[in-house]
Amino acid sequence: MSKISNTRLSRVPGGWYATIKGFSCPPRQLSRLAPLGLIRGARLAVIRNRKGHALIIASGHTTIALSRQVAAAVAVGDVHV
Repeated sequence: MSKISNTRLSRVPGGWYATIKGFSCPPRQLSRLAPLGLIRGARLAVIRNRKGHALIIASGHTTIALSRQVAAAVAVGDVHV
């Protein structure tokens, strides 16, 4: 089983899973992510991650498109296939 310890959400390949460890974004941006279920400890599935395009992720029963800039501000760990 392949695994990556800690990285940014923008670097997680499509088809992999990750757990949110923290954020490096302004509080205003953070307040927009929390209602979508993107909080510390949330488990995510990266549906699609293509260079130059938004990331498509799933959190619970919600599918979300995130800009690469926002995804780069999300620290993740326990990244695995």
